[in-house]
Amino acid sequence: MDVIGFGALNLDRLYMVERIAREGEHVPVRSVCESPGGSAANTVAGLARLGLLTGFIGAVGRDAEGRMLLEDFRRNNVDVSGVSLLPGRTGIIIGFVDAKGERGRFIPTPEPTACSPRKT
Repeated sequence: MDVIGFGALNLDRLYMVERIAREGEHVPVRSVCESPGGSAANTVAGLARLGLLTGFIGAVGRDAEGRMLLEDFRRNNVDVSGVSLLPGRTGIIIGFVDAKGERGRFIPTPEPTACSPRKT
C-alpha cells in the first residue's frame, strides 16, 4: 500500500446559488449535487485514480450515504477493508456555493452517530 488515509467520511450535499442569502432573504437554488467528502478521503481517491495503491481507515453508517461513499471508494480502487460500518448515520455536510465559488458549509445537528471520533 502506498498511502493510507484516515479521518472523516462525509457526503457533501452542495446547493448552487447565485449568492449566499443574508438574514431574512430568499435566494433560489440553481442545482443540487451530492459527492463524497472529507479531505483525506478525497485525497486518497484522487491518488488511487493516479495509480497509487491506497486505503482508508474510518467509519460510515449503515445507510444510503455510507453505501454511496463505499461504492465511490471501490470505483476508484481504494481499499475499504479499514472502513467500519456502524449503526447510525453517515456524516453529511450541507454546503452553499455561490456564482463566485465562495462556500458556506453547515453540519446538521445532532451530529452523525456513526462517525464520532471515539468510534473512528
